[in-house]
Amino acid sequence: SINENILCSFEEENDNDVDHIENGKVPFSDHDEKEDTNLMCQFFNDIAAIKEDIETIKSSTKRICEINEEAILATDSESEARLSAQLDPIIKQTNKSAKEAKVVLSYIKEGNTDLKKKKEIKASDMRVRENLCNTLTRKFIDEMKEYQNAQQKYKADIKKKAKRQIQIVKPDATEEEVDEIMNSE
Repeated sequence: SINENILCSFEEENDNDVDHIENGKVPFSDHDEKEDTNLMCQFFNDIAAIKEDIETIKSSTKRICEINEEAILATDSESEARLSAQLDPIIKQTNKSAKEAKVVLSYIKEGNTDLKKKKEIKASDMRVRENLCNTLTRKFIDEMKEYQNAQQKYKADIKKKAKRQIQIVKPDATEEEVDEIMNSE
């Protein structure tokens, strides 16, 4: 996150120091070590982006649940329409974030596979990459399931509410008639 970005930018700023020795140590004198550091910096930047996308999905899920509760309690069609209109931008942004996270996770997995085959990275860095990738993949999947469940619950609850309203007007309405009325709106 921020510490990783600071570390990465610090290391980039100090790349010019490679040519001289301080305290008997040669900082980043080994090209492979410098390359590993750059790979890990990019990796941590990708991880930060994925975490941000997952947080967007999580907050959107919460907001969909809040809108659902408000829609259930709404007593007029204007309030229902306003709440429904709030959903569209939330869903669009969340789907965009989900797609971005999925693409970056795939990119990281492919990168890990390539690095492992070519043995171009330290074993400890490889473990870090694999563990973080696996953990974030599980978290992403879990958050996506919650997001989809919130959307499905919203749709089901709106349908139940509409059905109750239709049955108040026409108590003997069949399921097909209810569906037909709902689809016509």
